[in-house]
Amino acid sequence: MNQPEQVFAKCAWRLVPLITLLYFVNIMDRVNVGFAALTMNHDLGFGPAVYGFGSSIFFLGYALFQIPSNAILERVGARRWIFLILLLWGALSASNAFVKGPYSFYTVRVLLGLVEAGFYPGMILYLTYWFPRSYRGRLVAIFMAALPAANIVGGPLSSLILGMSGTHGLAGWQWLFLIEGAPSILLAFAVLMVLPDGPGKALALGREQGAIQKQTETVRKTMDTAAPAAIQAMDEADSAMGDAVQQLNIDGPTLADELNAKCASIN
Repeated sequence: MNQPEQVFAKCAWRLVPLITLLYFVNIMDRVNVGFAALTMNHDLGFGPAVYGFGSSIFFLGYALFQIPSNAILERVGARRWIFLILLLWGALSASNAFVKGPYSFYTVRVLLGLVEAGFYPGMILYLTYWFPRSYRGRLVAIFMAALPAANIVGGPLSSLILGMSGTHGLAGWQWLFLIEGAPSILLAFAVLMVLPDGPGKALALGREQGAIQKQTETVRKTMDTAAPAAIQAMDEADSAMGDAVQQLNIDGPTLADELNAKCASIN
């Protein structure tokens, strides 16, 4: 393994586990509304139209703010911007516990979409600071594994939390939003402490960092230029597929509950 490859590997071991954990929490926060709806809709009197519009309007904010968010990240730096995204999305996700009607539900969902919009594209942009495109495909595949992992964990965990209904006077769906919003807030401060803005500020690369950084930057740019456009297209396809899967996860619990109710009525 030559020197640039050693640096790429060292950076990957430092960055990818944290990014994967952040994406895992992101997916948990994004789909918990589907599980909360199993009891929230009844408690707040939401019909299918109200819940459907509220769950979908999230993606309006999400679509509108992806590009502006990355522009801000470039200007203020990844560490501070990702910290702010995590802090705000954790607070907004937890604030779902206190919605009282359709309009407060819609407002929180739009704001949550605006805040979360910058995370996934921001992480992809952040990886371009460190790795050539040929490396990024593999690393994105690793942190994308957080999506199915969150789906596997999310169902049983959400069911367990929903069982806390009545504890300290709060409904189970309120506890769900509060508990699953807390990790984002805590991880925001971890990002502020350990996530460097880029290779130029990564003290963990060692004493030879200056010379290695220049060499690695040259190699990264050269490899990016030579990489096929198909790899970029695959990244875009992964993002689109992830959004489609997440929408299914949001609607899935309520669809399954309605199906079970219809089957029970037939029997």
